[in-house]
Amino acid sequence: ATSGHTWETAGAKLSVVNAAQRSQFIAMSLAELKILLPAKRWLWLLPALGMAVAMLTAPIDGARVVVVVASLWPVLLWSKLGMRESWFGTDQILFSSPQPIRRQLMASYVARVMLALLAVGGWGVRMFVLGELVSSLQLFAGVLFVPALALALGVWSGSSRPFEALYVALWYVGPANRVPFLDYIASGDAVSASRALVYLLVSVALLGASALGRKKQIEA
Repeated sequence: ATSGHTWETAGAKLSVVNAAQRSQFIAMSLAELKILLPAKRWLWLLPALGMAVAMLTAPIDGARVVVVVASLWPVLLWSKLGMRESWFGTDQILFSSPQPIRRQLMASYVARVMLALLAVGGWGVRMFVLGELVSSLQLFAGVLFVPALALALGVWSGSSRPFEALYVALWYVGPANRVPFLDYIASGDAVSASRALVYLLVSVALLGASALGRKKQIEA
């Protein structure tokens, strides 16, 4: 009985610790989101809000155009992901903090995912309401993919330019011209669950590459 009570106590303590860690991670992600937005946030947020309303209410063809524009709107905020530490010379401070990969790096990534949801989430909601579940899944996969691409390129290159150049090209070919496999936000009509799965797997691979690159930076 004593042994059982001990295990229950240990389990309760572990649950409290895990809850505290989750709360801290969410707080870090929200702080990252606040930091990455421009100083005059309303100049960014008001157009984003307007586009979100248009995605929800405009005729479907017009809403498709809006979501394409909205998917390019945060590019300069995404592009600093993974390289901001070296850019501002704070890498040694951040790399010496507890769990710099699992907490700081992933919190930065989650903040950019939140940003992507702010930018194009209205389209996902509309697709879901219309019963286009595969389109919603494709959009969610794209929301995870773009910040993961920014993170990997930022960590390994130490610059924002590779992501900016590659993303603009990818955006132009994919969402803007609706080339099916590269249309990661599902702005066209041709969507598939298999494509969404590919983008989810690529996102996981990019996050793994980012973690490996950051580990090498910390060890160096």
